[in-house]
Amino acid sequence: ILNNGQHLLGLLNNVLDLSKIAVGKLEYNFSNINVDSFIADIFCLMQVHATDKNLSLIMHARNPLPLQIHSDPVRLRQVLINLIHNGIKFTEKGQVTLTIWTEFINEKEVMKFSVSDTGQGIPDNMLGNIFKPFEQVEDFISRKEQGAGLGLSICTELVQHMGGSITVTSAVNQGSEFIFSVDPGDIANQKRVLLAFEQEHSTNKFLALAPLQGHVLIVDDMDDIRLLIGQ
Repeated sequence: ILNNGQHLLGLLNNVLDLSKIAVGKLEYNFSNINVDSFIADIFCLMQVHATDKNLSLIMHARNPLPLQIHSDPVRLRQVLINLIHNGIKFTEKGQVTLTIWTEFINEKEVMKFSVSDTGQGIPDNMLGNIFKPFEQVEDFISRKEQGAGLGLSICTELVQHMGGSITVTSAVNQGSEFIFSVDPGDIANQKRVLLAFEQEHSTNKFLALAPLQGHVLIVDDMDDIRLLIGQ
């Protein structure tokens, strides 16, 4: 029930986002993003899904990165989670890797992200369509991995609004790599650090809490809710 509920919620959110995009009503809110903790939080979330499939989730920086960038944290997170989730979904063994770096394009420094996997890959004749709404790799993915085919279309729109673009390269039975860029704002004077994005960066403060002692009284009129909260 939980898994199917989350799947339906994801489909509904994608349809709503696509509808907002169509009428130009999708909201963007740009703010400063702490790169290290931002990526570490995504790592913590997606590692659960990778572990469920016995896959390795790897994140690393190709060069020293600015400590902060200026972008839309909600939309950037949405793109990264979508791409990493796709990589995990269509990979049966091996790893999914997120690589981050900065480079100059037309004298403007941009931040680039690569999400690569060792999965089933995408046939050449289908690469041109996967960024279109409702397009999927028909008859190449198993029934258990069906979706609405909206995720990559939405990612394309979001990345463009964040000042970048997205591309893909793939080989059947070898894997795929999605690369996208975003405008990080003015980072010329930002201090650069070779970040490790280690999971403990964002979880130590929770793990270090002293264990609770005592009793908790749970009052609710539904047995299921009492059982859930009790556990």
